[in-house]
Amino acid sequence: MCKKNIYMHLPIIATVYPFYTCNLKCHCCFTEYATSDVNSTRIVTNPVEFSNRLKNLGIKVVELLGGEPFLNREFLYRFIDKCEENNIGIILSTNGTLINNHDIKFIKSKSLLKIQISIDSFHESINMQSRNADQVTKVRNTLRLFEKNNICYQITTVANKANLKCLTSTFLVELNKLSFLERLHIIRILPSSNELLFENLRISNKEYFQLIQVLQQNEDEMNFTIGIDSSYEFHNQEEVESLIQFKKIAHSCEAGRYQITISPNGDILACDMLSDSVFSNIFIDSKDDFLVKWNSSDILKKFRERDFFNSEVECSNCNALEICGSCLFLCEKLNNEPISKSPYCLIDFWKNK
Repeated sequence: MCKKNIYMHLPIIATVYPFYTCNLKCHCCFTEYATSDVNSTRIVTNPVEFSNRLKNLGIKVVELLGGEPFLNREFLYRFIDKCEENNIGIILSTNGTLINNHDIKFIKSKSLLKIQISIDSFHESINMQSRNADQVTKVRNTLRLFEKNNICYQITTVANKANLKCLTSTFLVELNKLSFLERLHIIRILPSSNELLFENLRISNKEYFQLIQVLQQNEDEMNFTIGIDSSYEFHNQEEVESLIQFKKIAHSCEAGRYQITISPNGDILACDMLSDSVFSNIFIDSKDDFLVKWNSSDILKKFRERDFFNSEVECSNCNALEICGSCLFLCEKLNNEPISKSPYCLIDFWKNK
């Protein structure tokens, strides 16, 4: 039925956390260290060497996260410069509160850099419920800078109970007025260390499915594309084809298959949400050592092999298992069983729509 092992001979995407420190203290940040001063020390001190090591591994795209990348411009600028020299594209995720005119000039000079700004609503009272930050005014000012300088950008929004209604109404209307917004990337709220708040903001599968339907209906009226994140929502070839038309990425979770995560101390993980998925270190292992581990690590097998879904797991006979693969993080956090059906799976809704 499913291929036993699906992965590339080398990873091509690296999610990079050069440090975890952030100027905001968002309630629902899934990065456990982002709201703490513990383990926030940046050990990746040489941006040029770091970029060269990424190139040596065959990385083509870096997703640069944090913490807030613009808290350390010296490192950030040098790293981006070297990545551009190494022909490595960068998708930089920022909360949009620190970007100034000097940053805008730097961003505009880079051909392989894309900026992704995270905000959940343009209504401060709504945004505060998930972000816990006085962010909206500063982000509006940042967007004006991007628009004034004709710089294309993306916006990432976390769908939750607080902003669910405005996502399909006022938020879309405001976004559609922006001339250089390329893409709205919507992700579903994920478990964080604040379990009570997560449960209060968590939306049901039915609510998320209805959100997708409304966005589908409105997409043609938008001046930007809409991307719905999660590889845990694909169910059969027919639905995959319809979702492809909706600019949705139709593949199983990329973690440990063609994407890696690198933490501030150089540890390489299969998944940035599972701290126990470390299998190498970019500063310790040679490329040959890394390749041995990439091809033989027992840690990576559970991200790749569908044989783990035995007959006792509901997913085992699903005809979309090969392109879905559930989500080890969600299953571990919400089901207390990593090899199980994703609690965010929408298969029943797609079948009955």
